[in-house]
Amino acid sequence: DFPANTISRYDRYFKLRHSSDLHLSYNTLYGRQIVGTIEVIIYFITVNHMALKSLSGKIALVTGAGQNIGRGIALSLSASGAIIVVNGRDNEGLVSETVAEIKKNGGNAVGYMADIADPISVKTLIDKIKSDLGGLDILICNAGLRRQTKFLDMSFSEWREILSVALDGAFLLTKAAVPL
Repeated sequence: DFPANTISRYDRYFKLRHSSDLHLSYNTLYGRQIVGTIEVIIYFITVNHMALKSLSGKIALVTGAGQNIGRGIALSLSASGAIIVVNGRDNEGLVSETVAEIKKNGGNAVGYMADIADPISVKTLIDKIKSDLGGLDILICNAGLRRQTKFLDMSFSEWREILSVALDGAFLLTKAAVPL
């Protein structure tokens, strides 16, 4: 079972059972923005499938876990017994809040700050996880940027920054984490 506060915050948006319906619900929620569809699919998978088996002792890195869907994923995995590495890029306060909430609910978590779009930062993050926790079992590439800029007003550099977190970050993390 997941903590009630984890599910209730997202329940009104994610009650749909099919990923195509879920995608439409998410797009409506965020004003038909493209970025973040993967986050919703991962959340959908987490809620519907991870609860079926125990993750006791498994180490899970959740990027972008300081707030919103990432926080919900981290809390859900923790409720299933996983040890959570809460990652954020620049808001240490939100990361600390998520770690504290997991611990308050009886879970185990640490918070590590890292920019997942930066190869050196990713290597440092993965090395720290290996050194401090002994390895990594689950990788959730949830981090994403949402700019309040309208698409037609967005500069190319803003677009590249969004893509670098969503795509390059997932690539770099997966490549670094697979040997663990």
